[in-house]
Amino acid sequence: MEMLKGAAGSLQALEAAHLQQQLQRPLVVLEQERESAGFLLTALQVLLPQVHTALFPAANKRPYELASIDNANV
Repeated sequence: MEMLKGAAGSLQALEAAHLQQQLQRPLVVLEQERESAGFLLTALQVLLPQVHTALFPAANKRPYELASIDNANV
């Protein structure tokens, strides 16, 4: 979360939970690393058990990435 960049431990989750409770609206939180996203998801599930939380992992393919064909498999 940009507003808490560099925050240690579960401080990001505490701030996101507080923000969600204040807004009473859906909240989208982005993380660069899959591992940190998993930790954040777990913390939010503990802090906000009544709120639906989900993790949407990044796709492995990049936009406009050209796939190479291995002739050995054709």
